[in-house]
Amino acid sequence: MGNYKEEQEKDDPTCDRLRLLNEQAPVAGTGATKEEDRAWISKLVGDTQSYNKVKADEGTVSYATCVMRSIRWPGAVTVSKMGKFTSVYVGYGLKRGDASFFPTEPPIVGEEPND
Repeated sequence: MGNYKEEQEKDDPTCDRLRLLNEQAPVAGTGATKEEDRAWISKLVGDTQSYNKVKADEGTVSYATCVMRSIRWPGAVTVSKMGKFTSVYVGYGLKRGDASFFPTEPPIVGEEPND
């Protein structure tokens, strides 16, 4: 029993669920070169202009929205704007590159005997 668990750990090592984006392993085959392979794609959308706040000494503010899309989990998206964020996942629960699960019909158990 111990050997099986060690083999499973080699094939699929455990890792912390909450990691920084740059700590996540890149997904092979997503970029033109190995350096371009990554686990997330980020994009700024909306109004990216910086505006001065009402009082000049308060700094600037931007009304852009940051969109983070997961390459490893197609359908996982996180959006952030002005310090607030939300995440949504719409997908089949399969990692990119994993084998799909399609159950097949079971074989015929037995036939009716002849009369």
